[in-house]
Amino acid sequence: MSQVTDSKYLTPLVFSLDYNISKAEYQTFKQRIIDQLIQSVEVEGFRKGKVPEQLALKNLDPEKTSQTVAQETIVKFAPETFEQAKNLLIKDNRTSIDFNVTLNDPILGEQEDNSFTFRVLATLLPQIDIGPISKIKLVPITEADLPQRITREELFTREKANLLAGLNKENAAQYATLSEAFEKDENLQKQFKAEADFDTFLNRIFDQETEYLMSRARQQQLIKAIINDVPDFDINEDGINAEVTRIVTVVQKESEAAKISLEQAFKNTGLPNPDNQSAKSIVEVTGLINHYVKSEFKLMWLLRYIYETKSEPKLTSEELETTVRDIQREPERFGVSKDLSQEEYQNVAFDRSMRTRAIQEVARIVGVSL
Repeated sequence: MSQVTDSKYLTPLVFSLDYNISKAEYQTFKQRIIDQLIQSVEVEGFRKGKVPEQLALKNLDPEKTSQTVAQETIVKFAPETFEQAKNLLIKDNRTSIDFNVTLNDPILGEQEDNSFTFRVLATLLPQIDIGPISKIKLVPITEADLPQRITREELFTREKANLLAGLNKENAAQYATLSEAFEKDENLQKQFKAEADFDTFLNRIFDQETEYLMSRARQQQLIKAIINDVPDFDINEDGINAEVTRIVTVVQKESEAAKISLEQAFKNTGLPNPDNQSAKSIVEVTGLINHYVKSEFKLMWLLRYIYETKSEPKLTSEELETTVRDIQREPERFGVSKDLSQEEYQNVAFDRSMRTRAIQEVARIVGVSL
């Protein structure tokens, strides 16, 4: 009988399960695969599929045969093993987000008793206390919280000047004022009956852009709150350290190549330094980058946890395919390279869509509108 022979947590974020396929079940399946391989052997003097079994076996590469049998066995039995792992994790109130199968251990593979054992490694969501999210209280965002936002008057002045300049560039007649243009320009009159209509149009544009910026500000306010209020949890430190090292190396190389200070090279990355801390030494730069990366990793896992445990409905394959096509069509708009593989595009699509769903769920819990 096939069964789990060992299960344990290798780390707080990785669960391991060894699964043994019984001799009877494995040998029956193995023979079926070998029979298929025999049918593919070609030997001079025999038609394909008609080579005598013993002769066909001699023409099969033993190592390749073993690899094929192992691969096909995993393909066949891995799904039921994933279910076994999920059921064990559910008992511990843990959630898996990815499974990998490995034979990278001397005790795995075909056994002395002619059974077969392989290992499943499950990547787990961290254990996170999201209770504090429901207690978050946000201060309402107003236009005063948009320091980079131009005023309505500035928008009107700029857009009217641009319109007048454009009309004068396109027409032989030069209009002294926009009012004159509205009185005399027939093409302009087709778009707007009067200058007041253009004012209404500008007001609508200003209000839409303001609401968009306020929505982004509310989202940033919400993200900052959950990062600060949700207690820290287990995160893959190796991943954090690798990313910190990568960014620090980029800063160092730019400083050396451009012959600029570390502080300037760090500023050029665009990474946040909200408290304007000193970034003159490599120790200070590393500290700032480490803080940023840890916050990003915490946010990434927190949003993934909320998506997996709270968000409904989940993303559909059709929704993800649409997002992939959008990203492939305009990679610059999404801030990604146009040379990504299909799998990388799919990962980007899932990450962006998942984050959006999770942030919407957080907003629902907190009771704010984005």
